[in-house]
Amino acid sequence: MGLHRVNRTPCGFCFVIFNNRKALLNAQKLLNGTILDGQVLKVEIDPGFREGRQYGRARSGGQVRDELRASFDVNRGGYGAIVESQMEAAKAELLTPINQSQSPAVHMPPPRLPPPGQHNFRGGNFRGRGRGGRFHPYANRGGHRDFRDRERYNRRRSDRQNAGNTGSRREETRDDPNPRWRRNDSDEDDD
Repeated sequence: MGLHRVNRTPCGFCFVIFNNRKALLNAQKLLNGTILDGQVLKVEIDPGFREGRQYGRARSGGQVRDELRASFDVNRGGYGAIVESQMEAAKAELLTPINQSQSPAVHMPPPRLPPPGQHNFRGGNFRGRGRGGRFHPYANRGGHRDFRDRERYNRRRSDRQNAGNTGSRREETRDDPNPRWRRNDSDEDDD
């Protein structure tokens, strides 16, 4: 039976010596995975017993498997030692107070508001809309659109302008004078 290296108490493993290999393989097949006293047995073949191996080899003095165990086992002391130390570190990290100088919100610049008197993105500052005129608390702030919407709007607007410049209709209207207005040159011809 395996003994705890420090306490010299049973620590959950034992060595069984078989006379032939066939009996060993049958025992492994039948006993591996069997539940005994609420514990799952794990049967492995060991290449050979040497003196001193009956003691636990883990840091704590027990089984290495107990330290590496990731599942909770009440009879073996809860989680494995490694998992438990990781859980303790995570719990300590959560319980430490947050240093205000390291918080990302402190380093952010204050929001920039447009200067008073400028109109918001929608045009106008709520005058005549029943919202308190220029003294409305949100009168000079932008509309509901965010920065990406403004980019899309500006892109569509520039696309329309560029498309209009390539067409002949807009160029003709710019080159042709309005018939209601006369140039100074034409005034001289009439006299």
